[in-house]
Amino acid sequence: MKTLIIDDEKQAVSALKADIKRHCGDLEIVGEAYSVKDAIARIKALEPDLIFLDIQLTDGTGFDILDVIDKRKLKVIFTTAYSQFAIKAIKFSALDYLLKPIDAEELIEAVKRAKEYTIPQQVPEQYEVLKQQSDLLQAGEKKIVLKDSKSIYFVKVADIIRCEANGSYTDVYAVDSVKIIISKPLKELESMLEPYGFVRTHHSHLVNLHQAKRVDKADGGTLHFNDGSSVPISQRKWEQVIQLLAGE
Repeated sequence: MKTLIIDDEKQAVSALKADIKRHCGDLEIVGEAYSVKDAIARIKALEPDLIFLDIQLTDGTGFDILDVIDKRKLKVIFTTAYSQFAIKAIKFSALDYLLKPIDAEELIEAVKRAKEYTIPQQVPEQYEVLKQQSDLLQAGEKKIVLKDSKSIYFVKVADIIRCEANGSYTDVYAVDSVKIIISKPLKELESMLEPYGFVRTHHSHLVNLHQAKRVDKADGGTLHFNDGSSVPISQRKWEQVIQLLAGE
């Protein structure tokens, strides 16, 4: 299969090329691309059978490429060092991916699946599911309006670290040590934020798993965040939280 590698990191491209030559020598690497614009041009010019596609590129995303190419003639293996949420979007669409740093055995298996895979008529629907899921999970640019007794805040969803029930109020903690006390119950915020990677770890805590740093099993389970704060994980929520963090 004629193969094109798309990644904005030259070191990653070199490493993948070396792995392909070492473990999948029957693939013919016809080129490489480092941006959305370059990738679209090379796909049209080279007409590869298979592309290894990084999700995040300097001038956009791999999804931007998929929007404009003929996906019925092309097999795609996503490569990503991205969060479990990008992986979750790919899993929803039943498409294939490799997590960086790429494991040799997983590369061999992914290439084997690509060789055996006959592109079905339903592939446009698969990519539509992928796009819908990625749109839901790309919370970085989405904002939410939060009001306290004195001010109105326009906060990026991705910048919210956690929310804590405080009677009929909710304490919202965001990056830069911002704490906003709003007159909404935690349940209402949960319904708004759940599609963007937020999960209830405890009856009093709603958290942004994008901001999670580590999980400790001691004391029944504790989730730690990038800002140094932590919240408990209830016993009944433990399995769900771990599965979400693992991208399952």
